[in-house]
Amino acid sequence: MKRVGERVLTGVVTNGETVHILSNEAQGFGWLIREIRVMPNRPAAYGLDPATFHLVRCSTRDSAPTDSIDYEANTTVGVASFIGGSQSAVFDHVMITTDLFVTGMAQSTSTDNEETIFRIELEQFEISPIEEIQAILKETAQAGVNQ
Repeated sequence: MKRVGERVLTGVVTNGETVHILSNEAQGFGWLIREIRVMPNRPAAYGLDPATFHLVRCSTRDSAPTDSIDYEANTTVGVASFIGGSQSAVFDHVMITTDLFVTGMAQSTSTDNEETIFRIELEQFEISPIEEIQAILKETAQAGVNQ
């Protein structure tokens, strides 16, 4: 694998909204997530109310929003949250060779349609045909669970 570039993707999602942010149609190239950061889009939501949280799920397949993060699914490649003024993120070292989707999962005591800002840093790599096949198989495995 040879690193050939980087890209920063930003945007805003509401609770339950899924946005298609990356379409990788170039053969022989893949993307790795380097960092995911999220925060509220509404300044009043920066308080330390533990009942308010902002979370995004990054996945390689468009799926209906649920109440679960579904981190065990092979299509979920990362999750980031902003809760009580603190940020955290968990993401796999998984090569993304197809698409990338972001789903907003927020809860607020003051509004039903809470917006979450996301910023995702990606690194682009040149990959061999074997590495590309392995990545595609992992993304589309029928088992639905990372193993």
